[in-house]
Amino acid sequence: MSWIWIVLIDILLIIIVALFLSVTVKVRLTSEADIKIKYAGITILTIRQETPEEKAASEKKKAEHPERVEKAKAKQAKKQAAKEKKKAGKKAEEKPKKTLEENLELVKALLYGMSKPAKRLFSHIRVTNVKADITVSGDDAAAAALNYGRMSLLISSVLSLLYCTVRLSVDNIELGVDFQSGKTVYDIGFKVKLRISTALGCALWFLFRTARKMLAQRKSKGGVAPEKGN
Repeated sequence: MSWIWIVLIDILLIIIVALFLSVTVKVRLTSEADIKIKYAGITILTIRQETPEEKAASEKKKAEHPERVEKAKAKQAKKQAAKEKKKAGKKAEEKPKKTLEENLELVKALLYGMSKPAKRLFSHIRVTNVKADITVSGDDAAAAALNYGRMSLLISSVLSLLYCTVRLSVDNIELGVDFQSGKTVYDIGFKVKLRISTALGCALWFLFRTARKMLAQRKSKGGVAPEKGN
């Protein structure tokens, strides 16, 4: 039986280590968006916009194989029909709608539940390697100057908000103005890190606080019986 305990302890240790590792979201925004989500240094998801060349190649491929396009469309239509059927069945089995008072109580409980956990969660989010190179332009020189002022105000406001809510580390931000091209260009990059254990702990804390608030609301609503007249 000792080997079973050894295996169980090993599994528990692996889970604990996994929970204390961070999820990293690396974002690069130019004329195209490039987002990578990593866990323990391993890329688990990449979201990237197609370049014009890739779009052209994709369209060419579709044109060369129209039967595949039709097959994909039929498959999508079948999925949509099944989804609509399932939705219609759910509507038929829907419970009576909640009253406005019940909805307000639910909103109050949710707001109460998320107040402290959300603050703690944001305070543990790390936004690092913030770099931005933005050149603002406009239809004419006056519009370019006005857009430059707006962008400068927007950047300072966003940074002030982030400094108050998350752990922010800014590497370099450059803001310029182009009075001729009429085209605004930008290259923005940053990383967002958060430990799994922190996110899970805040989620459980939120659920506990919300459930406790809802129970308290139910008790206060039905706990005091009205007095009968003589």
